[in-house]
Amino acid sequence: MIKTSLKNISKITNGLFVHKICTTIEKIEIDSRKITSKCLFVAIIGKKLNGHNFFQEAINKGCVALLVQYKLPIIFPQIIVKNTTTALGQIAHWNRIQTNPLVIAITGSLGKTSVKEMTASIFSQYNKTLYTKHNFNNFIGVPLTLLRLKKSHRFAIIEIGGNSPGEISYLSKIVQPYIVLINNIYPVHLEGFHSLLGIAKAKQEIFSGLSQKGIVIINADSNNLKLWKKSIRNIKCYFFSIKKNNIFATHIKIYPNHSSFIAHTPFFKKILINLPIPGYHNVYNALASIAIATAAHVPVNKIIKGLSIINTPSKRLEFIQLNKYITIIDDSYNSSNNSILSAIQVLERMDGYKILILGDIKELGRNTISYHLNVRNMICHAKINKIYSVGYYSKLITDNLIQGKHFNHPFIMLPYLQKKIHHIKKNTFILFKSSRNHQLDTVINLLLKR
Repeated sequence: MIKTSLKNISKITNGLFVHKICTTIEKIEIDSRKITSKCLFVAIIGKKLNGHNFFQEAINKGCVALLVQYKLPIIFPQIIVKNTTTALGQIAHWNRIQTNPLVIAITGSLGKTSVKEMTASIFSQYNKTLYTKHNFNNFIGVPLTLLRLKKSHRFAIIEIGGNSPGEISYLSKIVQPYIVLINNIYPVHLEGFHSLLGIAKAKQEIFSGLSQKGIVIINADSNNLKLWKKSIRNIKCYFFSIKKNNIFATHIKIYPNHSSFIAHTPFFKKILINLPIPGYHNVYNALASIAIATAAHVPVNKIIKGLSIINTPSKRLEFIQLNKYITIIDDSYNSSNNSILSAIQVLERMDGYKILILGDIKELGRNTISYHLNVRNMICHAKINKIYSVGYYSKLITDNLIQGKHFNHPFIMLPYLQKKIHHIKKNTFILFKSSRNHQLDTVINLLLKR
């Protein structure tokens, strides 16, 4: 972040500065274990932990001041604010304005992280680029990402998520992007939004922070174009699609471990794109990143190279060789009907014996049963040898399927799977598909340790 004074921090946050000292800070930290010199400790009150309980550790580690919601009973520099989470966002917004990069904000139901990684790979070929790390896409993670900005950064690629109405609007105003992307709309986080229309309205909140003369990029194959077009009538917009549009793809070829297509854009006409990852859905993700790069006038050679060397985000169709016969495909980061369909399509293209392991789909609310039954219908027609379900609702997927078997818990399945793997002596692919909190990633780790 930009070096600034504690006095300025109190002004930015409209805070009360007590036990004043005249000094500057060069870093902000919310984790007392990571405190270094010239650091301001922000005491966040979360669902599980209260940062105010760790002020002494922060002081011992060398922080110069505390940003708190109530005065602590110590003689030490403190800036007291109404809400430390809000104050964190205010400081992050200030840092974003001071550094002034070209900011890109990415949202959508599926593929946000993949698009972010692809876009970051492209822009990093062109100039110094900061981008969201891990899943820092919420009201804590986005400000922390913006606080990493320095004047040397030319671009910032920020992933924005939301579980309820208003979150994306709040974050968009902090980020103040020049280019925004809505990648797609699918039934994810239905508990917070109740319907696909609710999700679509929430995603369009990303327009609320769009800077003047900003650019909007939208998936033209979405069912919500009419809704969004009303909000962007006077805004420059690019649409991407697998059908003819501003940015579109032809000659799509999907292989077991990579894919290729020809991208058509308003400026570059035809570009041969080679992706080191499989999946039809990744063609869409690549088109989104190409649209962003096109809007930012990134040279075509940077686009081609950036997409050719992208790294697969962890636990998103990550290929892991277990032994000479078995390949694990780890897609255990998140789950929805559409991402399950994408995973099935990838698995079907593998040349060998195919096993699919599914966990419950989370946050579907009142649609939970119907969506699990929809997955069952998809699987009935899939060319997959064995299907194991794990959890509670996932039993609906494999119940009475000849090739199916259900387990109530991942660790009940583990010994069964270990025994089966021990006897496999032919080319086999095992795809794990679930939400993060279903512990299938732990099962994978235990299999790899054997």
